[in-house]
Amino acid sequence: MQTISPAPNSAPKHVNAVIESRPASTAAPHSSVVSVNGVAVSYPSAHGIFQALSNVSLDVARGEFISLIGPSGCGKTTLLRLIADLAQPTSGELRVNGGTPNQARTDRSYGYVFQSPALYPWRTAISNVMLPLEIIGLSPTERQQRAAGALAAVGLTEAAGRYPWQLSGGMQQRVSIARALSLQPDLLLMDEPFGALDEITRDKLNLHLTDLWRERNLTVIFVTHSIPEAVFLSTRVVAMSANPGRISRVIECPFPQRRTLDLRNTKQFLDVSQEVRDALSDAYADE
Repeated sequence: MQTISPAPNSAPKHVNAVIESRPASTAAPHSSVVSVNGVAVSYPSAHGIFQALSNVSLDVARGEFISLIGPSGCGKTTLLRLIADLAQPTSGELRVNGGTPNQARTDRSYGYVFQSPALYPWRTAISNVMLPLEIIGLSPTERQQRAAGALAAVGLTEAAGRYPWQLSGGMQQRVSIARALSLQPDLLLMDEPFGALDEITRDKLNLHLTDLWRERNLTVIFVTHSIPEAVFLSTRVVAMSANPGRISRVIECPFPQRRTLDLRNTKQFLDVSQEVRDALSDAYADE
């Protein structure tokens, strides 16, 4: 993902898109945190109308961890952006916390973690985390308290005063997660946040994310290309196919919420991974 460095006092466009300074409204309680019903996305291309998504339906219950996995171009990120109100469907309906995606964005009821950490190099870790809190107009004291708590949640209290160039790639991504958590969301949308990291760092962040999910009772929708990562993290894995983008199979991951890396050596984990692999083999055969 390319980013363009803005002026020092402005926020990245994609950060502004998901964090707006508007009065929060209240959506009615709803059993499904996210409901996608018959959604399609199409747009003109050089070869005619391109169907990015076709007839996609998915319900995500409160407290679930859903991973979207599939070949490039199958619409994983497009679906995530629709839920976040960063893109609009051609047809179909989406509901987030019982309201529209736009209402969820206005209410700041979700946090979004991008593929790239997108941290300002001239701001310290804690100052980067405080950025969305500045945008929504919180007091300096509350900004400091929330940012410090979010950094503590991702294990970076001692790195609060460091600049991005003083942090490893994994630490930078944890700052990005802390920035999303600073809004105190119930829903976390994550677009392949660990894809560029080495395997050992990725494993550590997978463990940390499962702890955050369990301790904060989060609902998470997570995009990945990694089968072991998807199976390890998730309550369900949604396998997608391309041309057009659609859901081909949904696989249950019947593991306890408290997980360790030893889970990956169990027969049950290997069986579920094989089921996901079979679903993806079918998806690639459809390309």
